[in-house]
Amino acid sequence: VLVKFSNAGDPWPEFWRDLAPPIEIPWELAGGDDGLREVRMLVRDAGGNEIIVTDDILLDTTPPDAELTVAEGNRFISELLVDVDLVATDATSGVAKMRMSNTGYFTDVAWKEYVEGSDWLFLEGDGMKTLFVQVMEGAGLITTLDTTVIMDTTAPRGTFTINEGGVFVQTSQVTLRLDFEDDFGLDVVRASNSVSFEGALWVAYIASISWDLVEEGERVVYLEVRDEAGNIATSEATIICDETPPVIEFLSPKKKVTSEEKVTVEVSVTDNVDNSPLVDWRIDEGAWETVVGTSFQIKLVDGIHSIEVRSTDGAGNVAVETLELEKEPGPSIASSPFLWIIVVVVVVVIAVGYWQWKGKDSP
Repeated sequence: VLVKFSNAGDPWPEFWRDLAPPIEIPWELAGGDDGLREVRMLVRDAGGNEIIVTDDILLDTTPPDAELTVAEGNRFISELLVDVDLVATDATSGVAKMRMSNTGYFTDVAWKEYVEGSDWLFLEGDGMKTLFVQVMEGAGLITTLDTTVIMDTTAPRGTFTINEGGVFVQTSQVTLRLDFEDDFGLDVVRASNSVSFEGALWVAYIASISWDLVEEGERVVYLEVRDEAGNIATSEATIICDETPPVIEFLSPKKKVTSEEKVTVEVSVTDNVDNSPLVDWRIDEGAWETVVGTSFQIKLVDGIHSIEVRSTDGAGNVAVETLELEKEPGPSIASSPFLWIIVVVVVVVIAVGYWQWKGKDSP
């Protein structure tokens, strides 16, 4: 039996081949785009009878197109188990199988039927995670692709201060200083005067935030910092807002005029926030002296004196109150009735003594 081969549309070759015994013949299909190819065989027996036999084969020289998405395209993940979206197409022979791996080696990874949606479990530990995928089409051609995400399960680290960590502040308008860090980058921050963060808006992370404490008293500011993987660090800081100076009241002396050289001055000092503001005093614009307790003693000379009491609270609010006190001259010795009594007594004593002496001298 003799045979000839040709691609469909091509002329038959000049020479015949002998099929006894059966042989394998390398054959080059017709060129052009991928698609169906027809190969013809012309068979002639010993009697000269001929028959044409044909066979079709699909030529596919193009690997499949594929697109891989992990965790909905997010750059960061906080869980090891992620969603995988694999979209692959092949116009000629169709997508047949797929396989996935945590490394670029697929030696021990079995092929499975291609599906678009699946999930994948990364290896333990924070850091860069890469998923490798191979897609095979019907002709056996393979497309390899990969995508990388960052595994981050650790919240940002750091703290913040209100007005550089001060205890008191004179105004409700303060500055929050943030000092946070994260191995893979900080994303957003929000602050609130409420622990529930009701109505608080996320803004891009910045190191300094202007903030309003709203009202006086001990105020707590709550802060949340979120990294790009969604991990949140919560922190809080406390400061005492005091916008009102202390109130000073003179309790004594009640009278504004005195003849005493030494006078005790008693005061009452109150403050809305600070329970122990500083208190000092001075007289006639002299040096300030600290008030220990609620009173102090002054020494007066004749004339009008200005007594000032000053109080400074922890926030730096200052109050000053002034008491005008007049020191009158005391009674003079010459005009004192007691002096006349003393003089009379002395005179009487002298007179009695004189008459007793005279009596002794009389015969």
